[in-house]
Amino acid sequence: MKDRYITQAEYDFLTARLSKLDQDDKVALADLKHALNYGSETWHDNDMYDTAKNKQINIDIEKKEIQSILKSSRVLSPNKVSNLKVGIGTRVSLENIDDQESLTFNLGGSEATRLGEDWVSLASPLGKALKNQTKDSIVDVKLPSGDINYKILKIEVI
Repeated sequence: MKDRYITQAEYDFLTARLSKLDQDDKVALADLKHALNYGSETWHDNDMYDTAKNKQINIDIEKKEIQSILKSSRVLSPNKVSNLKVGIGTRVSLENIDDQESLTFNLGGSEATRLGEDWVSLASPLGKALKNQTKDSIVDVKLPSGDINYKILKIEVI
């Protein structure tokens, strides 16, 4: 299996989220036990139980997903990142060729979009178009809304 890379920021976010989910899971299990005092375990007799059970199931699903990501991913060391080419672990400044609008964001792995608006996944259309490009390159990004041409103004290691 090919290595899947994530940034340190993605790793930190995922481990913090997993810790929060562990806490939420304890609360959900307590809610589930509490709900058992209010009727049977069937959905039609006990809405409180059904709600608590669904919450606990969703927490468990997300925990397993994050554990799988962490198990199958490697954190990309900043010293393996170059400011000469766009890739995971870089901060990229672009200019739209048509309207001269500027855009700056961080590039991460598959979990980058969980970190917020200033993060873009390398697997996204924008990330794929920029991958391995260099400063001053003109890149055509194919989007459902139409193609956009960007000039790469700056590449930094984050």
